[in-house]
Amino acid sequence: MVFIMSKISLKDFYGVLFTTTLASFLTPFTSSSISIALPIMSEEFHVSLAEMNWVLNSFLIALASTVLVMGRISDWADREKIFLIGVSVFALSSIGIILSSDFLSLLILRFIQGVSAAMISGTTVAILSDRLPREMRGRAIGLNTTAVYLGLTLGPLAGGFLTNLYGWRSLFILKTLVSLTSLILGTRSLEMRGGRLGKPDLFTPTILSISIATIILGTSNLNTSVGVATSLIGSLLLVATLYLEYKRPRTLHPKIF
Repeated sequence: MVFIMSKISLKDFYGVLFTTTLASFLTPFTSSSISIALPIMSEEFHVSLAEMNWVLNSFLIALASTVLVMGRISDWADREKIFLIGVSVFALSSIGIILSSDFLSLLILRFIQGVSAAMISGTTVAILSDRLPREMRGRAIGLNTTAVYLGLTLGPLAGGFLTNLYGWRSLFILKTLVSLTSLILGTRSLEMRGGRLGKPDLFTPTILSISIATIILGTSNLNTSVGVATSLIGSLLLVATLYLEYKRPRTLHPKIF
């Protein structure tokens, strides 16, 4: 504990820990809680349940396809800044979803929320590793991981409870409050330290993001020829990207190969 206090104050230690833990809770909670509310939402927006499922898919596609890009950008721009921007956009998109009245706006806002979740997920562990002493990193990352699985576990329970009592918008009111709490704590406990690496080459991660998005889009429509073709294109792009990384690593860690 003496070593901790010499590097970071106890107040800042818990500030960094609570900030990142709350934010890490948001992403899995968002994806697992909304699934319970989809039938009610489909009735309100007058779309089929299959169409309403894209409210979940758009979030996951945005998250999966951009998290690597956001992590690389944060190494160059500033991890703390990218994290706080992500939390801010998450809060704003939640407010927008609460106020949304048409299906297209809902999908767009959910996609934006997925990108903001990628900004959070791609930086939290790196921030903990940077800011905390070595002796406390394992415990802090363990608590952060616990928050992720707690979000996955509580999502369906809280989603069903809040949706039945107060409607599906109450889920996003809760997410707004949690993200704003994380943002307030973060502005007080996180320091902007600048980038750690040089300007990134975004070509490879962008192609990788496109390949992941097309694979997810294609596999969700495998019963159509367009879905099969999209999946094949995404798979070819993914293989080509991995080959380029194997020959000259720029985005992925060399030890992966």
